[in-house]
Amino acid sequence: MIYIYYNNNDFCKQVEYIFSVIFNILGINIKYIKELQQVKEENVLNINYSNEVLQRKNVINIKPSYLFSDKYLTMESMPKTPLKKYKEFPVIYSYKEDNKGCYVKRDKNCLITNMDIIQSSFFMITRYEEVLLWDRVDKDLYGRFPAKESLAYKEGFLDIPIVNEYIEWLWQWIDSFNLGYKRKNIWGKYDFAACLTHDVDMPFKYEYPLKKDICNLKIQKSILAYRHIFEHTLKNVEYKKDPFYTFDYIRSIEKRYNFSSSFYFMAGGDSKYDNLYKISDYRIIKLINALEDNSCEIGYHYSFNSYNSISKRSKEKELLDKYVRNKDYGGRNHYLRFKVPESWSISEKVGLKYDTTLGYADIVGFRCGICHPYKVFDILENKKLCLWEIPLILMEGSLKGEEYMNLNPAEGAEVAKKFIGTVKRYKGVFTLLWHNSSFDREGWAGWKKSYECIIKYIFLNNSQGLSGKEILAIFNSNH
Repeated sequence: MIYIYYNNNDFCKQVEYIFSVIFNILGINIKYIKELQQVKEENVLNINYSNEVLQRKNVINIKPSYLFSDKYLTMESMPKTPLKKYKEFPVIYSYKEDNKGCYVKRDKNCLITNMDIIQSSFFMITRYEEVLLWDRVDKDLYGRFPAKESLAYKEGFLDIPIVNEYIEWLWQWIDSFNLGYKRKNIWGKYDFAACLTHDVDMPFKYEYPLKKDICNLKIQKSILAYRHIFEHTLKNVEYKKDPFYTFDYIRSIEKRYNFSSSFYFMAGGDSKYDNLYKISDYRIIKLINALEDNSCEIGYHYSFNSYNSISKRSKEKELLDKYVRNKDYGGRNHYLRFKVPESWSISEKVGLKYDTTLGYADIVGFRCGICHPYKVFDILENKKLCLWEIPLILMEGSLKGEEYMNLNPAEGAEVAKKFIGTVKRYKGVFTLLWHNSSFDREGWAGWKKSYECIIKYIFLNNSQGLSGKEILAIFNSNH
């Protein structure tokens, strides 16, 4: 048990929320106290999160910054840039009256730091900046908050799960007192976990009439036009021969390493980006049944405009539930559209167990600053939700897209390996999104090999490949 004292009662929900996230990851029990004099036990650690430094035995003093003050939810509360650094890592908030550099010092067997890792972590995992800046920044073509507007991108730490680094600092401080505290190994014999996910935007490439390809051949007379006719004809004979129908292939690669995964299906929509198949199509129903029989999670891929519409989301989920046996699932929004905190709130209200939308489309990295699942906090409603976020780390489209990172298959695989290594270092969850349509020779030549390389690399680095639902089951069983 670690005892925690704080005296900022106006922000007790925020303070206790972030401590709970941190210590859930460490796997150490905590208890809040009204005064440090309450603690009678010997050899127990106390954390003092207040302006008053207590130079007592076995106390970690974390001096609070200005986020949890009357500046909260105003632009004055935003971090001052350029950020201070400690051990080459950025510190988002530090003690408000301290113009010194960031420090950690020991004094009479207590520890004092001016680095407010509590507010810094809160800023990142609640996506605080996205709430304040939503109406102040230019969204991208699809109405998304761009990576380049984020603090992490501007300060050069988007490739670091900075909250996990802060947690490591706290653990080092705790461990330095030699009081016998042990952190839990969440993943047992494995070093980390990989959450393998597939958004089913288009299960079929050739849903239009064959005569369209025949007419196109008369105009183009190209090898590609001939290929379209050949592939289209094959698909008309056997729909599983369609180039986008890669589900058996995906599962064969995953089962090679005893991995499972999540497949997120769409069930409606009212934009040109939606309704490329019907969830009631007999082929889709057979596919869903086969995947569920194969120990996969069937989840929900919310339509383009449902990210901020509870009526659309409710209607779509109700339809999906008619065709899914296991209705305890999570999902992700189409095109990674997301508005904080409304999109989270809608997900909770319609009964989703988790969301895994939060990665940037334009650049891979740690949008939430963390590589562990966590329960989310709605900063506008000022409450912790029952919904979990499993942060998205890497989408294959971000690697390849000309408007994004514009990498070739070999370069993309190397970037993935780098992020896998980072997640392994923090014993977190590497969440991968790979669409079923991203193995087609047309447009995705060479990327099949990259996918196989990434899955194998995950295995060789002593990871489990799991569905989102399985990730949460393991995480919860350890807490």
